[in-house]
Amino acid sequence: MKAESTVMPTGAYEIEFDGDMAKITFYENVMEQAPEGDEPVEYVYDAYSINVRDRENLIATIDASTADWLKLAKETEYNTLANEIRAERDRLLAASDRYVLPDYPIADKNAALIYRQSLRDVPDQEGFPYQVVWPTL
Repeated sequence: MKAESTVMPTGAYEIEFDGDMAKITFYENVMEQAPEGDEPVEYVYDAYSINVRDRENLIATIDASTADWLKLAKETEYNTLANEIRAERDRLLAASDRYVLPDYPIADKNAALIYRQSLRDVPDQEGFPYQVVWPTL
């Protein structure tokens, strides 16, 4: 997920501990953006987080296979966001069910059918789930 900050990430990842849990945030593609006027320097980067149980040697385990952990964090983020988008799509489909009932008074039933198909096609959009264009009726 794209992130911005005036603080540059200091490594490939950082860990925040909270009780027996650890939030691991991985950083990729860190770029400095030129400031405008008196604005501070800003850094733009991709950040992927994953929550895991804290365990003995967690840092050593991550260091030994950072690429695998990063892949897991990316997959987790993708799946979480995709599920959220699909849930919203399903909510919109349910809300539009009435438009296709035979006795519903709608001027253009075909437009409702196209809208509903476009909702079903949302997961097929290029850039899904990070970039979604929601159809309108």
